[in-house]
Amino acid sequence: MSAVNVYTLTDDELNGLQLECLAEMQRRAGAAAYIADVMPDAQKVLVPPADEDVPEWHPPQIPADYYKALARVHYLGIIYESLITENEFSPADRVDLWRPLRPAPASGGPAIYQDPPTPAAAYAVGDKVQWNGYTYVSLVDGNMWSPSSYVEGWEREQ
Repeated sequence: MSAVNVYTLTDDELNGLQLECLAEMQRRAGAAAYIADVMPDAQKVLVPPADEDVPEWHPPQIPADYYKALARVHYLGIIYESLITENEFSPADRVDLWRPLRPAPASGGPAIYQDPPTPAAAYAVGDKVQWNGYTYVSLVDGNMWSPSSYVEGWEREQ
């Protein structure tokens, strides 16, 4: 963005600049309101819940219960993320509206390691998995490799 010397502008140019600034301020305020409306729990999206805190999928009873964009659920042993707002469908009913992330944790322990299907589903620092009978903790973000393939990226718990 280049600097504008307002002292050298004509009255018409100054009025035009003022209108452009007001329009941009309204656009930004509208975008912020839209984000607050569509994603009222933006902090939850920015810091997704730990796998063990992701709730089971349940059929929404009323529109207010529909899953929002980026909401995460356990469904049949997999953690899914909603791709749209107002998502009333299960991951099995509408596979195009959900993105599988990784296996859900086993009851009472971490999930069995599976290769992440996409980089977005990679394991983060602190994620725990079961691998060859042991529990491993990821030491890096974006971890796409198994504990035996990337020994430096995992630590075995004692």
